[in-house]
Amino acid sequence: MQTDEAFIHVLGTRFGVRSQQGATHVVLESGQVEVASNAQGLPTVKLEPGQMTKVTDGAPPEPSSQVELENALSWTGFIFLRQTPLSRAATLLSESRNVRVEVDPSLVNETVTGTFAPDAEIEEILNALALALGTAVHTEGGVFRIAP
Repeated sequence: MQTDEAFIHVLGTRFGVRSQQGATHVVLESGQVEVASNAQGLPTVKLEPGQMTKVTDGAPPEPSSQVELENALSWTGFIFLRQTPLSRAATLLSESRNVRVEVDPSLVNETVTGTFAPDAEIEEILNALALALGTAVHTEGGVFRIAP
């Protein structure tokens, strides 16, 4: 894969690339990628899951740094949950899908993991989370509530 500023060598993986304002940002969700500048002879950076790098035109990639995937890849429309407290997941879903999601107080600290596509319906996402937790989703007045 190539942008104006960088070459990204895919090594079996899931990742996000954003190129804007003279910089390319690469964030790795799973697998491994190697990122190189468009300028020849500069060092490369290999990313591990949960890391990112930035490349500006003619410069080597910045050293890798740890990122929170849910924030770093939010521009893709995907929802990434990695051992995320259910209360935080509800906030992310509420904001990304423009709905109201509430969590029973007894469940707020339960953690969930999953990746959901931009076109996934809110009901599909909530039902998957409820199934994983052994809970249920109730809908009343347009409000979704996850409860035991």
